[in-house]
Amino acid sequence: MKLLDYSILFTIFSLVLLLPISIAEQEILAYSRYEMQYHGRMDNAIDDGLFSMVERDDVQTVVMNREECVKNFYESFFGNFGIADDEYAKQRMRKHLPFIGIVEQNRVSFFYQNPVKINETVEFLDTWTDYIPYEYEEGGYRYRFSVGSGKDMIVIYFPSKGEWIEGTRWELAKQDTELLWLTKDEVFEQIRRNTVISVLKREMERVVKENSLLAKQYGLEYEVYLPEVEKQDWCRTLDDIGMIVLFQGYPIKATVGKTYTRFVYSGARTYKR
Repeated sequence: MKLLDYSILFTIFSLVLLLPISIAEQEILAYSRYEMQYHGRMDNAIDDGLFSMVERDDVQTVVMNREECVKNFYESFFGNFGIADDEYAKQRMRKHLPFIGIVEQNRVSFFYQNPVKINETVEFLDTWTDYIPYEYEEGGYRYRFSVGSGKDMIVIYFPSKGEWIEGTRWELAKQDTELLWLTKDEVFEQIRRNTVISVLKREMERVVKENSLLAKQYGLEYEVYLPEVEKQDWCRTLDDIGMIVLFQGYPIKATVGKTYTRFVYSGARTYKR
């Protein structure tokens, strides 16, 4: 075989080896570029939603407008992705936004699309969950905690009295020796935070599970999963009113099969500051 033939074979062999590496590098670059863009678009939409979330805030009393918050979030989100006037594209995009959580001082609710069969066709209807308090039960007592500036306020159900009583943790601790733990800062804070986090995770999992099950009943491909969030990450960020948003499985341009997923909690008061 001539030397020229060997050169051609070597060139072909090199191209076969290097081409996949080059494609992989291009995909990594594209992923990084679009990931930054999607981060920015999502952050801007959350900021716009938070801007209209709180109607009045005098530290102890907060008046929330969850409908306006969600409305402004979606308008900004669709605009940022260039689909503000494309109803079909917006409906497709909504499938990548399984839920939006509105975290209030003493309760949380989630906004999502619920698949419902109407006239032999399945439609996704905008739905709010019930308001869920941050509740913990032990020894017959039920404790409802708060986040933010009013976190030392608590509502307790007294089984002996059959009624709920609201007050500061120090005031209520005087009513029963079973409640003395309320005065211990470290114990109270640990139980309060764990309760809030547990309630949020439980409700998110419930919304995701119920939504996926309903979709499967109607023969729809609608797979949603809840990303694992480390408890220390929750504890670092979650201690005030705000928004929870899951953006999941969005196809990334210039890549093959790669998708964008991001789970965000953003505090309204942090944003205001």
